[in-house]
Amino acid sequence: MATALLERVVSDAKADGYAVVEGYPRLRDSRFAFDFNGPVRLYEKCGFVRVAQQGKVAIMRKEIGDKSFSGLTIEPSMEKVV
Repeated sequence: MATALLERVVSDAKADGYAVVEGYPRLRDSRFAFDFNGPVRLYEKCGFVRVAQQGKVAIMRKEIGDKSFSGLTIEPSMEKVV
């Protein structure tokens, strides 16, 4: 169900002309019942890539359209993952 929901968000964002979709899953060592953002593997399954990390939060991004938005180039946010 989470995969279908995330895929719908991506589909709707693309239809509305967005260039990227980002998600911010928390990095955990074990499963957590109230993990509302979902695990990293959910985003990876839907074609997102990890572009950065801040503390215990991964920044997952999927490019879905033109890489420039209103003349601005979209750059990875925060620290780059090496």
